[in-house]
Amino acid sequence: MSKQINQNLYRSEIDGIRGFAVLAVIFNHFNKDFLPSGFLGVDIFFVISGFVIALSLSSKPYKNFKDFIYHFYLKRICRILPTLIIFVFITGLLITFFDKTPITSLRTGIASLIGLGNIYLFKASTNYFSESANLNPFLHTWSLGVEEQFYFIFPFLFWLIVSPKKRFKIISPKFLITFLTLISFFIFVITYFNNPNAVYYLMPFRFWEIASGCLIFIFYKHKYNFSGPIFRFSNYLIPTFLLLILFLPENKFIFSSFAAVFLTSLLIIFLNKKNSLLFKLFNNKILRYLGKISYSLYIWHWPIISISKLTIGITWWTVPLQIGVIFLLSICNYNYIENRFRVKANSYQLKKLSLITLIALLGGFLSTLTLSFEKIHTRLYQGNKEDFVDSFNEEYKIQKILSHTKCHISKGQKLNNIENLFNNCKKTPQYGKYEKTIAFIGDSHAGALISSEKKIYDLNYRVIHFSATGCPFPRTTYGNSSIKCDFFLKNTEKLILEELKFGDFIVINNYQLSYLSDLNSNDISNVFLSKNSLVETSMLKKRELYANAIKRFSKEASKKGIEVILIGATPRYPAYEISEKEWFRPYINEKLLEDEKKLGQELNLFFKNSFKQINNLNFVDPFLEMQACCKNVEEYRKYFQDQDHYSIRGAHELMNIIVQKLKSKN
Repeated sequence: MSKQINQNLYRSEIDGIRGFAVLAVIFNHFNKDFLPSGFLGVDIFFVISGFVIALSLSSKPYKNFKDFIYHFYLKRICRILPTLIIFVFITGLLITFFDKTPITSLRTGIASLIGLGNIYLFKASTNYFSESANLNPFLHTWSLGVEEQFYFIFPFLFWLIVSPKKRFKIISPKFLITFLTLISFFIFVITYFNNPNAVYYLMPFRFWEIASGCLIFIFYKHKYNFSGPIFRFSNYLIPTFLLLILFLPENKFIFSSFAAVFLTSLLIIFLNKKNSLLFKLFNNKILRYLGKISYSLYIWHWPIISISKLTIGITWWTVPLQIGVIFLLSICNYNYIENRFRVKANSYQLKKLSLITLIALLGGFLSTLTLSFEKIHTRLYQGNKEDFVDSFNEEYKIQKILSHTKCHISKGQKLNNIENLFNNCKKTPQYGKYEKTIAFIGDSHAGALISSEKKIYDLNYRVIHFSATGCPFPRTTYGNSSIKCDFFLKNTEKLILEELKFGDFIVINNYQLSYLSDLNSNDISNVFLSKNSLVETSMLKKRELYANAIKRFSKEASKKGIEVILIGATPRYPAYEISEKEWFRPYINEKLLEDEKKLGQELNLFFKNSFKQINNLNFVDPFLEMQACCKNVEEYRKYFQDQDHYSIRGAHELMNIIVQKLKSKN
């Protein structure tokens, strides 16, 4: 049976769900090992937003579309922007004190002020789950961008499906919203395997989650009477399952997102019955209060956590302090900013508040933009302003025999004529006499070796170098997900095998840990295509594809008597930005380096076992053969210029090992 909507539209239990969602997000951000999928609290927020916005819009009379859209955007401005402006300015100022290179963070903050934070993060290829992303205090504003972009579409859609004269008479809402929801969910699923960052950050792929809330509104509008044993059973099952999915691993993202949205939808529907156990659970005072301040909590919790990671860290003794600061800021923000701008007001008051907000928005935008200028943020930085300088690097950085600009294809750089590039990247000994050629091929990790290739050249070898960012060599069976990389890999293999002769060498160096680890690892790049032309995400299948590619290429090389040297996984430190001790950062996370070493050593063991029968393949295990590196983070900084690329010193150390391999074959 259906009933008319109650005039009192406020549902206190919805705040309880919000409280539950924001707690899940905060727990996850403090320690993702404790609640691996706690980030799904944002998905729960999306469903609630769709429901509450539709419910709110349907409850008030509007003269016409102009009146409707005018009041809609005035309220959104007063609801979102005041807190956001203050947060961006204060956080932007703080981050310049403790981050030597805050540009990415500040640009994210600037983009968030105009509702484009999610698009900026996507364009910057930011992996939400990576260690480096954790140091961006504006990372969480991606969800605000999704909601704000949804608000540019939704009111027009809502007006089309609601009759202006009889606004409670809905014209085919189930079909229209359900159709759009299904389309969005479909592209969400199929795109995830090819472009997970797009699925995570961009609004079209998240539309189905917010739109699901609108569909629930239809059920609530008619207030269907749910009763019987299924309803009573749901009192226990829904909250239990909703809690359990928060413990699923990150790599179950598609299933867990769907489950979170589905269960939240059921929760809102079944919470209609006010004397039920479910209602009492989510209507308790603590959850309701957390729900009321959930926007403030969401906004302020992440910069506190992120800046803590840049400074004192997050440990058992810092967590109580950090939680205290989060709640203090959130409560103050709710009482003195958020509440004052979101109170019910007449049209004139709304105009006045909106004008004040927009003026503040301009001021916040310009202030944060000013902080992003290098001279400004460098002066504000409170740590050691001098860059780490290694005299070894300074001595050798000018001794390159090939140009990195010409011989390495960076991200965004066009390939143009690959054969011309190939011809520009050969270096023959001074007198034109040489016996053998060494070709260096791979991604940006091969590119990092350019600084040390003079060692080979000085031994009277001809040197060839050709590398491209994000393009692991050789090409796997079904190709690379990037058209540019696939073209590069196909042509490079063909040209190299044509160019080299008996007794020559090919050195392959790729970012192995990025391409061949599982989804729970740091800095994952899924670039290998599977048989069905989708991006392969399974670690085992990726390794199988790459191992087969190495075997195939080595076999082709052996036909011409060419030796292959494969560089294995190297040490890496995903938190390189905070690897230097400062007065405000007395502790460095040495455990992270050890954890990454274990991953690299495990991958290199896989390589050894897979390739031990290949006679012309020589495997280099940097963990075993580079004795000088890397017992601790301080030592790591000498041999690596960032979280995974060799410095000049590191490249020379690796080149010494390659030279020994060459000599052993002579």
